[in-house]
Amino acid sequence: AVVSTQSTGTFPIAIIAGDRGSYLRQVLTSFFKAPGFNPQNLIVFQDGYSLETFAVARQFGVRLVRFPKTDSNNHKEDTFNQADHIATNYKRSLDALWNMYSEKEFVFIMEDDLVVSLDFFDYFNQLVPVLKADNTLFSASTWNDNGYAHSASDPTMVYRTEFFPGLGWLLAKKWWLEVVEPSWPKCCQGYSWDLFMRDVLKGRGLDTLYPDVSRTYHIGKSGANVGNQFFNGYFREHVLAKEPHYQLAGLDQLDAKSYAQLLIELISRATIVDHSSDPCDQHFISQGEEILVLYYYQRDSRESKQALAIAGCLNLWNVDKVRGMFNGVLRTHFRGNQLLIVGSMTKYGKQFMPKDVKPFRIAKYKDEIDSEQ
Repeated sequence: AVVSTQSTGTFPIAIIAGDRGSYLRQVLTSFFKAPGFNPQNLIVFQDGYSLETFAVARQFGVRLVRFPKTDSNNHKEDTFNQADHIATNYKRSLDALWNMYSEKEFVFIMEDDLVVSLDFFDYFNQLVPVLKADNTLFSASTWNDNGYAHSASDPTMVYRTEFFPGLGWLLAKKWWLEVVEPSWPKCCQGYSWDLFMRDVLKGRGLDTLYPDVSRTYHIGKSGANVGNQFFNGYFREHVLAKEPHYQLAGLDQLDAKSYAQLLIELISRATIVDHSSDPCDQHFISQGEEILVLYYYQRDSRESKQALAIAGCLNLWNVDKVRGMFNGVLRTHFRGNQLLIVGSMTKYGKQFMPKDVKPFRIAKYKDEIDSEQ
C-alpha cells in the first residue's frame, strides 16, 4: 500500500456557500461523521450575510468567512448573474484560503450541497502520494459523473480522465499558482467557474483522478444550474461509498503511461458486445461480471458525438459532453460488468476493433443529431 506523507485530514477544506443553510447543515454533519476530520481545517466561505448560514456554522463550531454579496453588473439572464456570484466567491475564497494556509501543499474545494462519504479522508490519504509523484495530474476528485447505481460498483477503483469533473476536488498549490490563479476571468462575464477550469486546462496535458463510486453526493435540488427535474434526472441515482475504509486498487497504474497500457490490456481481453444490437434497448447488456468493450463511430480520433449518444442510451451523463474520457475511451461499470466505450479512430480502436465489427452510430439520439452525411 502507498503511505501518505500528509496525515489524514490535514489539508484545508473550503466550502463555498451562500444562503442554503439547510444544505450546509447536512454537509457539515457528514464531515463530522468521517474518521480523521479536524474541524479546525474547515472554513465556510459565504457570499452574503445569510443568518441561517451563519447560525449553522456557529452551531457546528467551524470558521465562517463572510464576503459582501457579489454584485454582478452584466445584463444577461439570471443564470449568468448567478454564475458571476459563484465564480467570484470561488476566486476570493481561494485567495483567502491560500493566504491563510500558505504552507499547505493541497486544499480541498467544494460547494455547500455535497455530503461526503465516511472514507473521505482515507480516500485522499491514498491518492495524495499519487498526485505528488505525477506532474501530469492536476487534481483528484471525489465525484464520478457516471457514478449511478447501475454504472458504479467498485469503491476500490480509480479512473484517470482528461475531463475536470469538479464537485469536490483537491487542488495543489503548484497548479493554483501556475495555471488557475493567473487565468481566472474578471467579473462579470457570466462565466461559470467550472467551464473556466475546463477551458484553462485544455491542451496542458493535465488530468484528474476520480473514483468509480463517488465520495460525494449531490443533495442540491435548487441552485444556479439545478432544479428538481435536473436533480432527478442526473443526480438522484448516484451512489456514495458507504464504508470507512477501502484499499484503493491499482494506484501504481494511474500515471498516464501505465494507465494507457492498462487500457490496452483490458480492451485486448474484453468480450466484444453484439454490435448488431441496439444500445438503447433496455436489455442491451445483461447483469454480469465480465469485461466488455463496445466501439463507437468516429470520423477522427477527437470526435465523441456517438459516445455521447451511447451515454444517453445507457443512462450515463449526457448533458453536454461525455465525462470521464481518457484517450477517447470511457471506463465505467454497467450492471456489474466492466465496460469500455472505445472510439473507432482512437489508437485502441484501430488496434483492437475487428474488421467485421461495425462501430455504433446512433443518428436518432437527440443529443447526437448533427448530420454526418
